[in-house]
Amino acid sequence: MDSGDLWAEVALTPETLVGPRMAQVPAAARVTDPTWSTYRVLAAVGGVEMINQFDALNAYDYGVISLGLFHWILGGGKGKGELGALLALLRARDPTAFESVMGRFGLRPTRQWGDPLMFDEALGTYNCELEMRRADGLWDVVSTTKSADEKQWFRGWCWFYRLQMACRTNEPLRRVMWEMGRLRIRNILALRWPDQDVTFAQIFTSERLVAMILRWHVNRPADLQNPESRLITRGLPAGSPANWSDAEDAVLEANIVAASESYDQLKTSIDEVRDNETLAHAHESFYPDWSGL
Repeated sequence: MDSGDLWAEVALTPETLVGPRMAQVPAAARVTDPTWSTYRVLAAVGGVEMINQFDALNAYDYGVISLGLFHWILGGGKGKGELGALLALLRARDPTAFESVMGRFGLRPTRQWGDPLMFDEALGTYNCELEMRRADGLWDVVSTTKSADEKQWFRGWCWFYRLQMACRTNEPLRRVMWEMGRLRIRNILALRWPDQDVTFAQIFTSERLVAMILRWHVNRPADLQNPESRLITRGLPAGSPANWSDAEDAVLEANIVAASESYDQLKTSIDEVRDNETLAHAHESFYPDWSGL
């Protein structure tokens, strides 16, 4: 990479997220191509979360610092966030890239990718803390106590700069975002609608619906498994999902929009995803790509 490119923003495109093979798919085949279909869903949500730029970081809220497609957070206080899990995945897939991003600064995730304790079933997310190497070579969890909040270091310019430049220059980091994003969609679609013997994959079959429910999960993950959440209490269209068509999909879209009206920030972003013209909205228009997961 030319040194001048280090200061350039890196836009969210099929090539920067997935790789050059995206361009090899003929334009006529991209409508039903699983990788392109999955990319469109992830990009629609990423466009809301990261304003279509990989180096759009956030260091002002309770998450301490966040980045990537879904703004994976470090997690404030005694909480553990998805950023640690993303870094664990990077470490598993490309140790050299992980060392460049995090390891050389004396930090690592507390768990290895694949550890079942990393997955929070109640939220449907992967979460992990970070630990740092002490002067004596032993490791301690980056912690928050009454006397010191070590996580606040990540709000400072040093770590903001390091992570921003990693998002700009570290290609393997962007590739694991593709993997982490697809895992989230797959896990969501495997959920069962509360109190009914039907999966989300049977309910939400268009690219637009999958993107809308993904956006909801990024913002309010517990809602999808909570029978009392505003989303679930609106119910489903009548009949079996096997017999649904575009008409039932329109009802589902309207239900999601209506349920989001109680949450200002979510409502705005749900509307943005719904209005994304790249998403196919026909029934059964989502073709998932689970390759390599």
